[in-house]
Amino acid sequence: PSVKYTFHTPYFNDVGVLGKPAVKNFPASRQRDVEETLAGKPRDDRGRYKLGVQDLFRVLEFSEIPALGQKSSVHGKLSKHLSKRNESLLAHGVRPVSEDDFKSFWKDTLEALDVDIANIPRWPELDLKLI
Repeated sequence: PSVKYTFHTPYFNDVGVLGKPAVKNFPASRQRDVEETLAGKPRDDRGRYKLGVQDLFRVLEFSEIPALGQKSSVHGKLSKHLSKRNESLLAHGVRPVSEDDFKSFWKDTLEALDVDIANIPRWPELDLKLI
């Protein structure tokens, strides 16, 4: 399956925003579990939880797709990389990311999530010449 299907659909069923899952998009039998797990987490004005990477992985265990439930533990496997990401300019910090750090994170992420690189959409190439 595509990356979009794998990680977008369980959270949002095509009606949400990345990082802001709505409880109604989880199986009815698991919605109470989601609410209990996310108790105290902030919500936006539409009632969707505003979650970071760790909590987004955590709620995968409530997906109706069994293979995704198994991915809820991936955050722990990637924690060393996510710490570097969080300290970097790409996220919350000021530390540059080295090429070696990126390559290691990329390789381990694809492996941990069992994602085929061929299923990842290509970003458009932009010509950003300064005049």
